Amino acid sequence: MAYFQELTEPRGDRPALSLTQALDKCIERQGSWFDPVLVDTLTNVVRLTEMGLMQLPDRPSQQPTVWLEESLSNLNPSSTPTGAQR
Repeated sequence: MAYFQELTEPRGDRPALSLTQALDKCIERQGSWFDPVLVDTLTNVVRLTEMGLMQLPDRPSQQPTVWLEESLSNLNPSSTPTGAQR
């Protein structure tokens, strides 16, 4: 979630929030701004990170959506759209 990531980075005069503080802000907006399932998943990730069982990446993946489409077409070659190149 971009909102969570923005909260955990310093912006202007505002210092970066801790993972827990940023999560609390997301929880406050659960159901109105954010899908509750997404916030629950984020909660699990933050808790695992706090326990040292998971490490967050330094920066999020910038994989283009084409990457996913190519992966799916490799699973089922017959699903490749006509004219699509590999």
